[in-house]
Amino acid sequence: MRDSLTHIYNRRHFIELASQELARSARFNRPVTLLIIDIDHFKAISDTCGHLAGDAVLRDIALRIKANLRQSDILARYGGEEFILMMPETDQTQAWSGAERLRQVIAATPFDSDSAPLSVTASVGLSCWPATPDANATTSLPHINDLISKADLALYRAKHSGRNQIHAEAWFYSVGQIA
Repeated sequence: MRDSLTHIYNRRHFIELASQELARSARFNRPVTLLIIDIDHFKAISDTCGHLAGDAVLRDIALRIKANLRQSDILARYGGEEFILMMPETDQTQAWSGAERLRQVIAATPFDSDSAPLSVTASVGLSCWPATPDANATTSLPHINDLISKADLALYRAKHSGRNQIHAEAWFYSVGQIA
């Protein structure tokens, strides 16, 4: 259930919990947001300062993120230097504010290393599955992989637009679009 390095949830347990939360959100017609947070230029940290320093940075980032979440949020290490976060009851506007706060928390304070403080930034991809905006709109419940795929696409855009930023991928309804 837990990642051995960061002690937050692992990917497998996250998928289980997030799938349940997505079904709950659909059942009660509530929004839910998924974020993928990727540490910018992480390989350079490990290559320059060593893998132990890289591990310390990952543990510290997990602690910083976790300290800035609500109890209902679900955080996991997705893989390598990527973290994944589900924010129940959170629409895209609220999620953008939360993602920006997390991005700033990561970048605000350099990380300790044996050689010198390390400045670290993160890129964030955001995908929000909103509650149905009107009674005539219909959507089927997306699979958790749909939200992950959209957040991953947004993350790709954030990284290729210069890093240290947030991008969001809109969810489309059969009768319109939620931005």
